[in-house]
Formats: sequence, structure tokens, C-alpha cells
Amino acid sequence: MRSDRPNDLDVLIIYQDRAGVDELRSAAWWEISFPPLDIIAMTEDEERHYGFITGTNAVRLHPTGANPSAGSTRT
Repeated sequence: MRSDRPNDLDVLIIYQDRAGVDELRSAAWWEISFPPLDIIAMTEDEERHYGFITGTNAVRLHPTGANPSAGSTRT
């Protein structure tokens, strides 16, 4: 966070299966969060092409390859 009072938080989701992103968006729980979340979804190739992570100085919230239900990371 770069502000004590942000208007929203941008959250980038790197996905392989678009259906999971669609399911997340349809749940709409993120619409009532405060501050509101702006969900941005890209494939790894799209992120590399646009350089979103570098360009925005993004901070990773979840480790690469982590499976939240299993509590472990892939190597």
C-alpha cells in the first residue's frame, strides 16, 4: 500500500484456467471489501508482455505455485 487512505487495492491474479477467475468474479465478495478490490487477471504470458508487476512495483501476497488448500508450494 502506498497510501493511508487508498481508493482501491489492485489485485493481480496470474491464472492458467480462466474458469477459476470467472468463478471468483461471480462470487462478488470482493465488491463489498473496504477499500474495494480491483481484480486484474492475466496469464503469465500477458503479464510478461505488459510488465504489470514491474511497472506497478507490485508486492507478492501469495508464493508462486502455492496451493492454499494444501499449504505447500511447488518447486
